[in-house]
Amino acid sequence: MIDSPGTISGLPSIHRPDELAGEWADIEAAKEHPTAFAPLYQRYRDRIYAYIRTRTPNEEDASDLTQQVFLRALDALVVRQANSEQ
Repeated sequence: MIDSPGTISGLPSIHRPDELAGEWADIEAAKEHPTAFAPLYQRYRDRIYAYIRTRTPNEEDASDLTQQVFLRALDALVVRQANSEQ
């Protein structure tokens, strides 16, 4: 359940200014080199899993969907990188 812009019940806010600076740096690094995606995965894996788990019938589905979220994000970074090189 969304409580207010940027917050979800039971999950910590990810919109604190001190977190945003590091987040943007990690995103920019991942845009340049997809191998730099690891810190983003580590930072958000548990949060995304927890969010998805509250909306799926079992742990296996939640794990699969969490994996899909990160694969799509990584694919988008790779496509963006390829497009910027053209």
